[in-house]
Amino acid sequence: MAKQTINLGTAPTGAGGDDRRSAWLKAINNFNELYSALGAPANGAIPAGIAAAAPIIGDPAAGALMRAGSNSNGYYFQFASGLLICVVAFTGYTSNVVKSVPWPFAFMAGTNVGISASITPSTGYDNSSPTYWGTTSQANFISSLSRAQNAVVITGTGFWK
Repeated sequence: MAKQTINLGTAPTGAGGDDRRSAWLKAINNFNELYSALGAPANGAIPAGIAAAAPIIGDPAAGALMRAGSNSNGYYFQFASGLLICVVAFTGYTSNVVKSVPWPFAFMAGTNVGISASITPSTGYDNSSPTYWGTTSQANFISSLSRAQNAVVITGTGFWK
């Protein structure tokens, strides 16, 4: 069947165009043809193979667009383009002692990891200008102050492939 186009008629009143009933019949016939072409049964359910042909969430190494995951180290968002975003968190740190936290998903070896850190004060503000940096395997943080209850969240951005 050829595509059925709804005749809107002449503006502004629609004179000479399809009435509501015939317009809807054309639209329904167009949808039915699409569903039939996809192999859908009478109930209109799209076959599983069609939906699975372009997965959005899953393993990007297997063709999905992205994967969101977590483990004991934190959260990660892995994209088919190779982009990787990791989030780690810890509470408390000691002055002049490097706090290292492993990423939940490793960044590609030999690449730079851009990071940002957020400190939520609980036992006092940290106005010491703490330093933080990332490697492909971990986030690092150091401050000249001790804050036993301050929560630190570090986000790393880089590539997994």
